[in-house]
Amino acid sequence: MILSDRLPAAGHACSATLIPLLTVIWLLPLHARACESGSLCGNHIDTFFLPLIASSLTEAAAAGAAAPVADISAAALPDKPAIIKPAINKPVINRPVIIKPPRRTSAPPEPDMPGWRIRVEQQLVTGRLTDGGHAKLYSQTAAANLQKQVGTGVKPSAPQLGLPALLPDPGSPDIWQMDYTLDIPAFAGWPLGTVRQHLAVRLACGACGYEGGATQFVGSAWLELNVDDLAEGWIEDVELVSAGGSKATGELSFFDQQPQQHLLRDDQAQLSLRIDHGRGNSENGIRAGDFTGVLTSWIEGDGRISGAFSGVPLDGTSGIGGVAAQFSGAPCVPLCGVEN
Repeated sequence: MILSDRLPAAGHACSATLIPLLTVIWLLPLHARACESGSLCGNHIDTFFLPLIASSLTEAAAAGAAAPVADISAAALPDKPAIIKPAINKPVINRPVIIKPPRRTSAPPEPDMPGWRIRVEQQLVTGRLTDGGHAKLYSQTAAANLQKQVGTGVKPSAPQLGLPALLPDPGSPDIWQMDYTLDIPAFAGWPLGTVRQHLAVRLACGACGYEGGATQFVGSAWLELNVDDLAEGWIEDVELVSAGGSKATGELSFFDQQPQQHLLRDDQAQLSLRIDHGRGNSENGIRAGDFTGVLTSWIEGDGRISGAFSGVPLDGTSGIGGVAAQFSGAPCVPLCGVEN
């Protein structure tokens, strides 16, 4: 009677679960049937079956929640089946690979360096009417900012004249002139001691040529310069020749009591000149004379010493007229021929 009172309540909760459980009840050990009282046996049954029933209900609910949902939204389904397009093998085109070089950037400009700008003007009057007796030389110096130049590394092995030759003025053919400007870096300066350099020399005389005309000579000489508190120099062993075969020899001396760092000037430089036209000892064959005038000399950045001289005869008996000379030494770094 006790079993029948409890089972209907459990069957309402889960009839499907109680069917196999009834089979288990009948198989219980005999000591469960031999309960002394009905209430005691009922307690044994509740203690055994109630946990099993609760566990069965929990598993059924979890299984129902995990079941897939049959009603899928129509929006999630594709309208049309996906179309898979076959792969098309396109021909491979071998195009040249262009590699662009990196963009070149120009080097920053070299900063200017301080220096000096020298302008030299030289003039020679030629012709018999004036006896070729006029020669002038002007020089001006001004501070300047010079641009750095990259050298080629090639240096002349022999002296070369940097100054241009005197040329006749188109408007006045009897006047030969030269106008030249050069830049000298500030670091150029006269070395203390004695300097010797081989020079290239060019000389023009206003009335020493054929029938008193002008003549130009070219050749070489040696320079010896002694620089201390004073500057004293000599251009010796002058050996020149003209296009017509005439020869000229002589020497030039100069002195500067206040030499500048880069420039020497002597307003009373002395030149002794002898010209041989190759006509023996006749009066017209040899001419000689002494000249005085202005000499300007400068030292360039490569150590080359250059300069110009314009002079007039001390007397009018030589028949040579005025002279204009230019000279330039060979580049020499470090300064060659320096004797301290």
